[in-house]
Amino acid sequence: MNLHPAHFSVLLTIAWASTACTSASKPEPAHTHSAAPAKAQPASEHVQPAQSPEPIEPTGVAPVVPAPPPDLLALEMSAYEAAKGVFDAQCAGCHTTKKAGKPSKGSKHFAMGSYPFTGHHAHELTATIRKSLGQSGTPATMPKDDPGSLSSQELGVVLAWADAFDAAAAANLGHHADQDDSAHQHGGKHKAAPAKKHKHGASHKH
Repeated sequence: MNLHPAHFSVLLTIAWASTACTSASKPEPAHTHSAAPAKAQPASEHVQPAQSPEPIEPTGVAPVVPAPPPDLLALEMSAYEAAKGVFDAQCAGCHTTKKAGKPSKGSKHFAMGSYPFTGHHAHELTATIRKSLGQSGTPATMPKDDPGSLSSQELGVVLAWADAFDAAAAANLGHHADQDDSAHQHGGKHKAAPAKKHKHGASHKH
């Protein structure tokens, strides 16, 4: 078959173009890069201990201040002032010095003309008062003219004074520290009552 030169040129052009397209369509091989494994960091030889968080102080709260110890002597004197009216009305008649200066029988045991009270039994004053007012399991024996006649209010202030007195005495404060053992003893010597003599007749009849 005889080809025209022009036709032959067209065929060559088509063949060359087809070859070029085939080469361009082939994908290039992908280059894969394997990542290098990460090197493990060596553990630190010195491990810092975990620090506890500092305490957070509350804001707007006043610190707690311990209360000062009570003034026991002041409490005793305050309780005495509250009970003084009862002592004057119910006890002073028998437990104060008489006008002539001669001590009454009751004031030898408890002298209530001034404070602190004095007398032979001043060291056991509160125990005796509680007992005489019927607060120790036995009937009241005071006031002498009408035992057990104190009202509940009068009895309350006297017992409150007795409690305050005992608290200050236990702490050995003030006049309690000055109390001498000689005050626990009766002044002078007790004279024994003379023995009664039996009267015998001038002569015994047989």
